Amino acid sequence: RIDYEFGVGWRYGMVRDVRALPWGSGARTLGMWVYGDGNGAELRMRFTDKSGQTFQPDAGPIDWRGWKYVTYSLRGDAAGRWGGMNDGIVYWPIRIDAPVLIDNPGGRGVKGNIYVAAPVVMVEE
Repeated sequence: RIDYEFGVGWRYGMVRDVRALPWGSGARTLGMWVYGDGNGAELRMRFTDKSGQTFQPDAGPIDWRGWKYVTYSLRGDAAGRWGGMNDGIVYWPIRIDAPVLIDNPGGRGVKGNIYVAAPVVMVEE
């Protein structure tokens, strides 16, 4: 269970993995079950590649109630990025820094709680 409350302004919260293990070039997708609260907070994740470039794929607003399977691409497409080479190319291996990042949509302020279960990295051989 993740409880969140953001006031007005740019705010976000992350569930970080301090033991983040490196994933090789076969890692393609991170998937997980999310129990949404329908409050509209933005759901994202964050990973960093070998060059120090950070990627932040977006799963969109949490506009549903109940369980939903959510996936994030680990290929660098459809993701904000910064740092390192900052060229949009993923340099392997990567490290998943925050499998869950909840963002304050438009800085308007939002609160609620979600549940996250069974995160899985899907690998292509």
